[in-house]
Amino acid sequence: MILSRTPLWAQMLFPRIILIVSLLAVGIFSFTIALGLTIGGFLAAGINYIVLYKKVLRPIRIIRMFNKQQIEECTPEDCSIMTIPEDLIPNGELGEVMRSRNMMLKMLETALRHEQENYKRIMKLEKLKDDLSHMIIHDLKSPLGIMLLTLDILKNNNKPARDKTHLAQQAVKSGKDMQRMIQNLLDISKMEEGKLVLHRSLTHFDQLIRETITEMRDSGLLEQRTLVINNKVSGLHVMIDPDLIHRVLLNLFSNAIKHTRVNGRIEIHVESEPSANELLVEVVDNGGGIPPEYHKKIFEQFEQVNIKDQRTGSGLGLAFCKMAVEAHGGRIWVESEEGKGSAFIFSIPLKKTHESLNGRNETRTNNIVPFSTGT
Repeated sequence: MILSRTPLWAQMLFPRIILIVSLLAVGIFSFTIALGLTIGGFLAAGINYIVLYKKVLRPIRIIRMFNKQQIEECTPEDCSIMTIPEDLIPNGELGEVMRSRNMMLKMLETALRHEQENYKRIMKLEKLKDDLSHMIIHDLKSPLGIMLLTLDILKNNNKPARDKTHLAQQAVKSGKDMQRMIQNLLDISKMEEGKLVLHRSLTHFDQLIRETITEMRDSGLLEQRTLVINNKVSGLHVMIDPDLIHRVLLNLFSNAIKHTRVNGRIEIHVESEPSANELLVEVVDNGGGIPPEYHKKIFEQFEQVNIKDQRTGSGLGLAFCKMAVEAHGGRIWVESEEGKGSAFIFSIPLKKTHESLNGRNETRTNNIVPFSTGT
C-alpha cells in the first residue's frame, strides 16, 4: 500500500540512495582503517627512530663530538678531552665500543706522557753534555796552562835550583790534576755501564793515607795550610780496591784544600764503628760551607754549587767518590753549614762485602789484621 502510494521516481531513487550510503559507509570504514594503519605506522616509525637514536645515532654523535682531532696529532690533554664521560655511555655493544675507545685513549695518554718525559730527559741530558764539555775544557785548560807556563820558565837556566824544583812540582801537580779528572770521567762511565771490576786486596789503611798525604804534599798542595790527622785505628788492614779508595782520598783531600783558606786547617779523622762494623773516614775543612739544599746534589754528576766566589768545578770528583764508595758497599755524605766549613764522611764495611767478578758472585771478608812492622 505504501509503495503503491509512493511516486515511481522515488521508488527508483531509493535503492540507489541505499547503495550510495552503503558505499560511503564502507569507504569511511576503509579510510578509518587506512588512517589508523598510517598513524600506527608513523607512531611505530617514531618509536623505532627514538630507539635507533638512543641506541645507535646518539652514541655515534657522541663519538664524533669527542673525536674532533686526529689520534696521530693528540697530546695527553687531547686524549683526556676526547674521553667520553661514563654517564654518556649507553648499555649494549656500542657502549662496549665506547668504553674500549676510552681505554685506548687512556693507554695513548699514558704513552704520550712517557714520551714527553723521555723527551725532556733527553733534552736535559743533551744540555748536561754540552755543559760538561764546556766545564771539562775549562777545568783542563787551567792545569794545562800552568804546566806549559812552568815548563816554559824551566827553560831559563838562570833560575835557582830551589825555584826550578818548585816549578817542576807545579808542573807535576797540574799533570796529575788532568790525569785524575780524565780518570774520574772514564771510571764513572764504566760504573754506569756496570763494567768496572773491583780489584780487592788486603790493604794497610794507615799506609794508604800516608801515601796519599805524601803525594799531596809533594805536589805543593798543602802549602800554607795546617793538616791534622786523628787516626784511631792504627794498624788496620781492610779488603778494598786500593787504587779506587786512594783516588777517593785524593779527591776529598783536594776538595778540602781548594775550599780551605790560606793558613787554614784541614782535619782527617779515621775510626771504626763497632756497632755498624764499618770504617769511617772524615775530611774536615774550614771553608765557606755548603747550604743544606745542596748536601745531596753535590754528589750527582755535573752538579755545581756556586756560593759567593766558590766554584765546585765539573762536578765529577764527588760523583766518582760516591760511586766508588758505594761499589765497596759503603756510603758517603756531607755535614756542613754555610759559613762554617764542611765535613765529608765515608764508610767502608769491615765484615762482608759482595762483589761480582767475571759473572760469578763471590763473598769476601774484610779482616781486621793488626799491623806488624816485622811482616
